[in-house]
Amino acid sequence: MYLTQTYTCKTDSEFELLHITGSDEYNKNLEKNILKNGISHPLIVWQGFLVDGYKRYKICQKHDIPFPTHTISAETRFDVMEWICDQILLRKDLSEERKKYYIGKKFLYRVDASKDKPAIEISVQGQPKMRSKRYGIAAVIGDPFDLSYGTVLKYGQYASALDSIKAQEPDIFERIVSGEVKISHENAVEISHLTGDDMRILRDCFNDKNRNHISHSEIWHELQWNRVHPTLPTSRKKKQTTAPIKQMPKYDPDAELSSLTLTIPSWIKSIERTVNNADFSAATDSAKHRLREQLRELSKAADFLYFYSREVSHE
Repeated sequence: MYLTQTYTCKTDSEFELLHITGSDEYNKNLEKNILKNGISHPLIVWQGFLVDGYKRYKICQKHDIPFPTHTISAETRFDVMEWICDQILLRKDLSEERKKYYIGKKFLYRVDASKDKPAIEISVQGQPKMRSKRYGIAAVIGDPFDLSYGTVLKYGQYASALDSIKAQEPDIFERIVSGEVKISHENAVEISHLTGDDMRILRDCFNDKNRNHISHSEIWHELQWNRVHPTLPTSRKKKQTTAPIKQMPKYDPDAELSSLTLTIPSWIKSIERTVNNADFSAATDSAKHRLREQLRELSKAADFLYFYSREVSHE
């Protein structure tokens, strides 16, 4: 049963930002339809706060149109936001990247809502049973989508990275989740660790309508080029990038070093994130062995490069 019609609700920016922003054309058509036919479905509220129907609500406010409401029951804000994710995941027009994003958000909200609850025991074929809250939640969420718990954990990391990007550059976020520009999961995570200035450098790269894919090398080349030539206008930079050989910029002896210097902080962040998030007690011995082997190789390579750079510098 719906509540009596009303004119106002309390709004919540966190609830609203979870929803997909409609195009100008969609919003205009929605407004025309409401003015002609009124509100056909109730707006969803929780404890007096508007949960679903923000576009319709703004139109009703603009034209003083009353609307019916329906209250949902939920224990926490995290439960409400997970409910929003569930409704969006029912849509048939979601891009694959949006689907990953909202599954990841659903996982993150479930983890936050279960902080005071016990771990969940899960069983993975060929492995002993594990007791891990994050792994257990990931397994439960992944089941309806035929996803492994490892994939859901990865989507959670992906969603967190995209939220960091969205906070600084909404245009980059929208181009990624819409599927208009394809980048790898790893690149999304690396971009999320960039400073605001570096992310602004990438904005033009992502807003280029002629691009539908951006590789790791293109991202770091863009950053390196803008750091080396920060005062050149964007149009000049683009011409130089595609110019004939005789017009290419002068050889930069620092280029390789600068590129590696820019990349290393992302490695450090990845290692810190693994230390903070991974459940080493639940990981298999073979996985930990492979990790140690690669860390040893990385350590040897880093030591060699460090001492080599000192030797040629005569320090």
